[in-house]
Amino acid sequence: MTYTAPTDDIMYQGRPDMLGFTASGTINEGQCCMAVGTLQAIAATEDVDKFIGVAVYKKTDGEKIALAGPGTIVRVVASGTVSSADDVFCGSEGKVYNAGTAANKIGVALEDADGTTSVVRVLLM
Repeated sequence: MTYTAPTDDIMYQGRPDMLGFTASGTINEGQCCMAVGTLQAIAATEDVDKFIGVAVYKKTDGEKIALAGPGTIVRVVASGTVSSADDVFCGSEGKVYNAGTAANKIGVALEDADGTTSVVRVLLM
């Protein structure tokens, strides 16, 4: 299954300061990202403990990328069923899902995932 980014603005509400990293590979807007090197980010894999933020724009390898961090409400793609008030974790392809290791929680779903596009608003922790 190919990753499909949300069509609305990724950052819904939050802090005006973004976290600056360099993309290591292609990162799509709305993907959860994890750290991989010195100030480098890639799309997160399932249930990782290296989550650093959600990409605000699409960038390719070597380009600078802005990530929304803790305290921000973002739109992300859910993998499976995600409901309002669920704890969310990084899923495959940088999506979110509602199962994982408690220490790897990245936020809380603020609504049910949209049935058509599986987009959900999440408050990042």
